[in-house]
Amino acid sequence: MQQVSIPSVEQLRKLKGHADKLKLTEENSQERVALVTRHDPIKRTFDLLFSAAFLIIFSPLFFILALLVGLTSPGSIFFKSRRLGRGGKIIECLKFRTMYKDAEVRLHQLLQSDPAFRAEWDAFQKVKLDPRITPIGRFLRRTSLDEIPQFWNVLKGDLSVVGPRPPTLLGPPGKFSQ
Repeated sequence: MQQVSIPSVEQLRKLKGHADKLKLTEENSQERVALVTRHDPIKRTFDLLFSAAFLIIFSPLFFILALLVGLTSPGSIFFKSRRLGRGGKIIECLKFRTMYKDAEVRLHQLLQSDPAFRAEWDAFQKVKLDPRITPIGRFLRRTSLDEIPQFWNVLKGDLSVVGPRPPTLLGPPGKFSQ
């Protein structure tokens, strides 16, 4: 099991949230870990029933979208994004792949050759008209249909239908086990 550090009360207060309203103290940091890792049985039951029903009902759409992603550009149908899940566990969030498989190479080329692209990337870590996105990927992102595979993550218990979006982890996995 990978371990991650639990932020101190001072670090939590620096966040945009309202940590002081939670009345956190250094002494109850272990309690915070327990609260974060506990599964509410009613919520988990809802997650299982809802995500299973969703995947069954929308399975034709799921397979059509998977087929479109696979036929319109070479590479994997799914993109796995490392996220920080419940209890500090690192999870892989599934999404339909919306970029070309050589998107990282294209990113480095664009950053070196296009100053406007570089400025927008440096400011926002994304680009409004990103040429690395496939045509079907644009549609999937605009309609949020690229998120449908995350219901598999809900079935596995990595995510919940209702709850905060897990933060994306950037960098090598070893960086987050400290």
